[in-house]
Amino acid sequence: MATRGTRSEKVRRIFHQFDFNRDGGLNREEMSALVVAVNPRVKFSDEQISAILDEVFRTYSDFIDGDKGLTYDGLLRTYDDGAGDVDRDFEALGLELKPNDDDNDVASSLALEEASTSSVMERASSSAPADRRRRGGRPPGRRLRTTGSCSTTRGSL
Repeated sequence: MATRGTRSEKVRRIFHQFDFNRDGGLNREEMSALVVAVNPRVKFSDEQISAILDEVFRTYSDFIDGDKGLTYDGLLRTYDDGAGDVDRDFEALGLELKPNDDDNDVASSLALEEASTSSVMERASSSAPADRRRRGGRPPGRRLRTTGSCSTTRGSL
């Protein structure tokens, strides 16, 4: 069970959990994995994932760092704006905060969490058609209110 922590500590842990390439941003593939992981019971189509990510990257464009993607501050803002429930997502991901967690502790504990995250990535990418995987396509994902052909979907992120 996760210990109580501040919203920013939890968002930082979630961010680090999904910044697979450790470049300081969540690209579309990493964001897709986050969306899938925090909505395990939802089966999104590729089109729905694409619409969700388009909305996130458009709405939070001030927090996009080139090819790196959404910054930590951007992810924090998405939660502040109600696009997800930090506590629910943190719990769903099975993450924990230890007393006096700081960036060094976060980095050292990430290695342990990486094994579970890599299985999420494998699961997400295996659900995409083979031609989309070769092109770097996006696996199905998670929650954000979207409009258009994807009608409103509530989930996390």
